[in-house]
Amino acid sequence: MSASQRVVVLGAGVLGLSIARELAQSGAQVTVVSAGGVPRTASLRSFSWLNSLSAWPLDYHRLRLRGIAHHRRYAAANAVPWLRFDGSLNWEAGGASASLSGVHAHMLTLEYETRWLKAGEAAALEPALAVAALGDASVLHAPGEGWIDLPAWLAVLEAASVSAGARFVKVEGDASVSTQAGRVNGLRLPDGTLVPADAVVVAAGAATPAVLSPLGAAIPAATNRALLVHARVARPGPKAVLRGPDVAIRTRADGALVLHAEWADDEVRDDGPNRWAVEADVVQDVLARASATLSGCPTLELLDTGIGLRPIPGDHYTVAGAIESVPGVFVAFSHSAATLAPAIAEALAPEVLGQGRDAQLDPFRPSRFSTT
Repeated sequence: MSASQRVVVLGAGVLGLSIARELAQSGAQVTVVSAGGVPRTASLRSFSWLNSLSAWPLDYHRLRLRGIAHHRRYAAANAVPWLRFDGSLNWEAGGASASLSGVHAHMLTLEYETRWLKAGEAAALEPALAVAALGDASVLHAPGEGWIDLPAWLAVLEAASVSAGARFVKVEGDASVSTQAGRVNGLRLPDGTLVPADAVVVAAGAATPAVLSPLGAAIPAATNRALLVHARVARPGPKAVLRGPDVAIRTRADGALVLHAEWADDEVRDDGPNRWAVEADVVQDVLARASATLSGCPTLELLDTGIGLRPIPGDHYTVAGAIESVPGVFVAFSHSAATLAPAIAEALAPEVLGQGRDAQLDPFRPSRFSTT
């Protein structure tokens, strides 16, 4: 397949737009279809912590570092307030627990910079952090990590895609991959219109497994419900990403705070297809716990909440590559897409265009799962 071929990308989140930009800038004729429009994307509900702080296998760690390196290059070339690398501070209840200690030991084997700080040292490094919130915990500092405001990054990706010739189609309802004689021939829109294509990339977030299932591709998912809280604070927020046992906190480019609490995700209620809700007292509890984590316990004013599905592959690792049962169909499905999207896009785009496979994706191809 040549670069001039027609490619449809289903999904306008950070994965879809990153791939669309790579394809369009390579000369492909790209159409991006967003089912339900951009506001439905999980990218707008992402905490967007740029990191590789976990006991990841080496292959996955390297893929994450590739994504972080891309973001670092962009930050170095563009003085933007919505992409920062001021590190992360991480602690757990009851001191340095076995899980964080294990992560630190693993990071040392990977030469990923982390170090233990005492409570006072952490508060000196990050004045917005309350020493009392740490108790007797040791704090794991990862100085090379950061965060990104995805709405701003999505706008950059969309503008770059359009500048390179991509067109955008927003529809209400579910699109489906169309095939003819055993291979892809386009994407079928909800109204029945066929968008012809030589290749289709499915980057539809939580809907990805359902889109691929009719093609005989079984992509297991561990997708869950998620709550993200945005709040205004009258004083400067933390520069570093703060991750404690009760709540995670980062500052947005406009000075507001982004808050996530895993326990609060479990309180999100499913009220029907694409409808989710959470009780007001849960949101207030998130705000209270965030306030207690910050120096001086500042008042936090609720701005808005993001509620919906967090796309997670069944084994928690990226799924990217060709759907072998239907030539011309490709998938990009991932948790931590804020970190991984640039790497996945850079690796996958040449494969979509028939220019060879990137070996870095080999451990993460959909063929690792059984098909029906």
